Amino acid sequence: MKELFNVRFHPDGDGFEMDMVNGTLSVPDNNGCYVLSTGCGSGKTECCKSIIRQRANEGILYCVDTIAELDKMYHWIANHGIEFGVRPEDVIIISSDKRHSQFLQQYQNNPEILMTKKLVLITHVRFWTDLINYFLIFNPKSDVTPFDGDFRSLMARCDLRKYVIFDETPRFIQPFFTMPRSLLSSFCAIDTKGSDRCYPSETIKETYNRFFKDQSTNPFPKSNTAISEIKRNVVFKMIPEYFDQWISSSDDVVGISFTPLHLSEQKVNTHVIVLEGAGNVLFEGSQFYKLIDVDKKYNCRVRFTPFYFTLKRREDNFDNDSFNNFMAWCNDRLMKNQAMGKKTLVVVWKNFGKKAADSNSTDYYDLAVNELAKNTALNQTMYSVIYYGSSESKSTNEFRDFNEIILAGKWYIPNTDTQKFKTSFGVEIDNGRHRLWAFVQLLCRIGIRLHDGKEYSVCYSDDFSDGFICALRDYLENKGLAPLQVQGSKIPDWLEIRFDSAKIRSNHRQEIMKLCEQNDLIMDALQRRYNYSPKISLNELFELIPRDRKKSERYSKLRSALRKLGIKMEIQ
Repeated sequence: MKELFNVRFHPDGDGFEMDMVNGTLSVPDNNGCYVLSTGCGSGKTECCKSIIRQRANEGILYCVDTIAELDKMYHWIANHGIEFGVRPEDVIIISSDKRHSQFLQQYQNNPEILMTKKLVLITHVRFWTDLINYFLIFNPKSDVTPFDGDFRSLMARCDLRKYVIFDETPRFIQPFFTMPRSLLSSFCAIDTKGSDRCYPSETIKETYNRFFKDQSTNPFPKSNTAISEIKRNVVFKMIPEYFDQWISSSDDVVGISFTPLHLSEQKVNTHVIVLEGAGNVLFEGSQFYKLIDVDKKYNCRVRFTPFYFTLKRREDNFDNDSFNNFMAWCNDRLMKNQAMGKKTLVVVWKNFGKKAADSNSTDYYDLAVNELAKNTALNQTMYSVIYYGSSESKSTNEFRDFNEIILAGKWYIPNTDTQKFKTSFGVEIDNGRHRLWAFVQLLCRIGIRLHDGKEYSVCYSDDFSDGFICALRDYLENKGLAPLQVQGSKIPDWLEIRFDSAKIRSNHRQEIMKLCEQNDLIMDALQRRYNYSPKISLNELFELIPRDRKKSERYSKLRSALRKLGIKMEIQ
C-alpha cells in the first residue's frame, strides 16, 4: 500500500520531508509546535496517512474539524491498518456518530483506555472540551492523575504520543467548563475584611453535591459516566485557582478554557503539527508555532469578474426587487455555465437583518436555495449553494470538479472572532488577514485545489473592495501577502466631498474608513445621509484603531468627527 503522497522520515530522528503536489516541506527533528502551510488540495491528508502508516506504533493523535472527515480516516485505517501492523483494537474513534457509539461508551466509562491505543481519532472540539492529558499520553510511564491545567508539566512528560496532528487549523475552540457567575456566591464566604474568599476544593465539592447535583441550577451535564465524574472533580480542583478572576469579571458566564497556545510550552516532548492550507496567512511571524511554508502554492489561472449587486445584509427591510434582480442574474449565469458543461458554486449569506451575525437562522440561504430550485431547466448536479462561514466553506473537497464560484455579497469575520483567534494561538494578525484566510479557503473549494494549471472563474459582487480582491488575486498567483490594514484604502470621491465639507482631519478620515469596513451600515448611512448610532465595544475599537491607552476618552475627537457626519458612535 502506498499513499498518493509520501512522507520520508529522517533515519535518525522524528523529523520528515513531506512531498506534495506543489513542493516539499521539511519538518525538523526537534520537538515543538509547527504549522505546515501546505496550500489547499496539495495532499496533506494523504501525507497524514503516510505518517500514520509509518509511525503508528509510537502513538498518534489525529484531530479534524468534522465528524465526516474523522469517519473517512477511521475507515481508511480499518481497511488498511493490518497492512502496517495496526489491529482493530489498536485504534479508537471518539465521535457522536451513532455508528461509533461503542467506542464513545468505552471512553466515557473507562477513559484510561485511550492511553493504550496506538491511534486516537477525535474532532477539534472534543480535544479542548475533554481531558487533554488522556488524549496526549501513550503507554504511561508514571501515574496519570486528572488534568489540573498544568500544561508545563504535561507537555514535558516523556510518554506523550510521538505526533499530535491537527488536520486544518482548529476553529471551534470551546470552553472546557462554563457556569453562571451568579453561582460563585455559593462557593465562597466573606472574610473579616469584607472580601470574598473561595472555599477549598473539597468544600466546593460538598456544596455541589448538597445543593446543585440534582437541581436545575446544576452547571454540569447530567451524566453518571466515569469521564463526567473526572471532569467535575477537575473543575472543583480548579475553581479556587480561577475564583479571583471570575469574581472580578463583569461577564454573566465564567469558565475554564484551554487553547493551542497552552500546548506551546518551553519544553514540548512531541511534534504538535497543524496542517493548514493557508497557514502563512494566519501564522506569519508566530512566536509559538513555527511556520514551515512552500514557496508556490497554486498554479491555476484565476479570472476575477465583478457583477452588479445592490442588496445590503444588515437591513431589516428586505429589498425584494434587489433580491429578484440578483436571482435573475444568477439563473442566467448558471444556465450559461451549464450549457458549457461548467459546474458552479454559489455562496450567499446565511441570514439577513441587523442581527444577522448573531443569528443561527438560515433564512436568507434557504430563500436563495428555494428560488434557484424553481428553475426546472437547471440541472441540480451542475450547481450547489452554500453560505459564508459554513463547514462547506473549508475542509471539504466536495466541489473540486466545479469551474466557477460566485461570491454574492461581501462578508466579514467579526472582530471578536479575530481577537479570539489571536488569543488562542498567540498570533498577531488583523481582521483583514483573518478574512483573507477565510476567502482563500473558500475559493479553494473549487478546482483551484486540483493544481492542474487550468483556468477557473471567481464572480464577485461589486460591493467587495478592490483592495481585498487584489489581495486574493495576488495570493493565488503566489505574489505574496500584502498588508491588509484598511489604512490607505481609497476613499470614494463622494465621501471625500462630505469629509471636506465637514472639515474632517485626514487621520480621522482613514479611521472612519476602518469603521466602515468593520460595519457596512456606517458607509450606507454616510452615503444615504441618514443618522445612525452604531455600538462597538472598547476592546473591538482598540483592536481596530489603537490608541496609546485603552480608554474611551481617547476616542473623543474621532466621535466628534463622526457626529459632524450624523454618526453617533456608542462605545460599550
